[in-house]
Amino acid sequence: MRQKFVGFTLLELLVTLTIVAILAAIAAPSFSNLIANSRMNSAETRMVNAIQMARSEASARNQEVFVNAADGWGGRIIVAADTNADGEFDADDAIVKIFNPAEAGVTIATEPADRTQLSYLGTGRLNNPATSASEFVMCSEESAQGRRITLNAVGRLGVANEDCSGS
Repeated sequence: MRQKFVGFTLLELLVTLTIVAILAAIAAPSFSNLIANSRMNSAETRMVNAIQMARSEASARNQEVFVNAADGWGGRIIVAADTNADGEFDADDAIVKIFNPAEAGVTIATEPADRTQLSYLGTGRLNNPATSASEFVMCSEESAQGRRITLNAVGRLGVANEDCSGS
């Protein structure tokens, strides 16, 4: 009686590995887009949360609350209440929350470009919209699709897609 062997031949194994390699090569670009979109969504959520938290805290506390980005908007963002009512972000202010830096590969620019702070009054309105950062443009190194966060004069925000292919 002959013994029957169960298994794969070398040729079957090579064909299977070739098919897997081809499928992986096709899927890799889609996976990198998924990662880029995830980073962009994370940066957008971080900015929106910081701005909404500042507006909410200003209304709840009935005092000015700052959103400060001394390290740039891609760095740490500090939301702080103006507890000493001097109208300036300083060491005496109560820190509400510190948001971690944005994901690597995501750049955040403001319009006007030199703005590193915005603040909400106790009424929930943006304090001095003319001198506050009013637009944030987020672009990823890996994708041409970005996000734009716009603050109107009242302090409400809107989010829209942004074409970053020219950046």
